[in-house]
Amino acid sequence: MEKYCLYIGILYDRKGRELGIKDKKIGKTKTPEIREKTLNKTKSPIGYMYIKLYEFESEEISYNVEQMLHKIFIDRETEGEWFEDEDENLVERVEVFLSGLSKFGIKWNEIDLELTQNLNKEEKTQIQRIKKSKISLLYDGVNLTEDGFCWETYIKGIDVIANIVGWDKVVSYGKKVFDNTQKLEEYYKGQASVEKRFKEYNGYYIWTHCPNSEKCRYINELINYFKIKGLECVTI
Repeated sequence: MEKYCLYIGILYDRKGRELGIKDKKIGKTKTPEIREKTLNKTKSPIGYMYIKLYEFESEEISYNVEQMLHKIFIDRETEGEWFEDEDENLVERVEVFLSGLSKFGIKWNEIDLELTQNLNKEEKTQIQRIKKSKISLLYDGVNLTEDGFCWETYIKGIDVIANIVGWDKVVSYGKKVFDNTQKLEEYYKGQASVEKRFKEYNGYYIWTHCPNSEKCRYINELINYFKIKGLECVTI
């Protein structure tokens, strides 16, 4: 059987400027290099590239996995195989899903795109950025990082801080933690599907619809504001 690849692709600015769109494409291909070049034929300041590439044993397996992922992200679909990723957790969710497949004997291998030849500077930057998208939480040398999603580690960090200074003070600090949904909705007025972009925890409502780097930054804001010693949040 011939091996096939599942890929996650993005649009990026060749000059390193920030793009307003963070949508990602989930597809499959037998020849990833040819496929990527085909999508980049038009001369434009906006390029297309893979940021993740997973190799499967056959086209049938890669097709089935692709279709399952398309169904999982159906509420994010923007056009065809493109999916909205404003909170930048799509890659993380795909990898958690793939890890689950391993338990059922479905084998796959991630291809390290950083080892690909002829990457330009911006392509290398984008791949490094994805690799550093997870967050780690340490408290007095103890690793509190959750094994699942980054938002779980994020909430764990907020919980640790709230148990030290009190939830009322964290709520008073503002920005991402609220004691009722009305205040949250007013603060994030204009955001689509607000109800899908926060988590309820311990009777409080935590906004999770943000990049992992922002989650980490917010925890560190709280650490600095409340002068908490021994707690550290970093991207890895």
